[in-house]
Amino acid sequence: MDKDTISKYLTEQFERGRPILVTGSGFSRCACNIAGVPLPSSKELSKKIWELVYPADAFEEDTQLQDVFENAKATQSSRLVELLRNQLTVDTMTSDLAIYEKIFSLPWYRVYTINIDNLDQAVDITYRLKRRIKAIDGMPEKNIMTDKSGNISNTLFCIHLHGLLESSPDGVTFGRLQYANRGRYTDSWYSAFISEIMT
Repeated sequence: MDKDTISKYLTEQFERGRPILVTGSGFSRCACNIAGVPLPSSKELSKKIWELVYPADAFEEDTQLQDVFENAKATQSSRLVELLRNQLTVDTMTSDLAIYEKIFSLPWYRVYTINIDNLDQAVDITYRLKRRIKAIDGMPEKNIMTDKSGNISNTLFCIHLHGLLESSPDGVTFGRLQYANRGRYTDSWYSAFISEIMT
């Protein structure tokens, strides 16, 4: 398919408000957190959490975020909460969010993210977008389908499939046990996500 055909197709889809934005690790890297540095990658976050749990040991490069998070939640829960909030809260005063203003201003049908940071909320309070961004906690125990039809003209729903930062560490999906625990619930937003991506 040539570029002109792709461009025409995407233009038509955006005119109909059909595209879905899906974001994950790395999407928030252009924003700075309240610690004064760019939001961390998964590897960088793993290393910082490792330092909470194993301060005397050198970081093992093959460490999985799920594992070190689970250990920190069990042994350093209050310090883990503080670390996550410092690392994943966007500082609207020091961050240049202009690129995100452009991205979120596009006529998306809906946004899904596996990130728990508050980037979408930071963009919403920094700019006067045509549609307000509403962050939705997508954890299955919440089980609230805020908008089953999908499209409210003045609101862009951003579904945090793994939960919101303010619900950490228990109300997010990071650790292996938390992934396993999701199977106990009807996972409405994940079902909606899969359906919408497929169709």
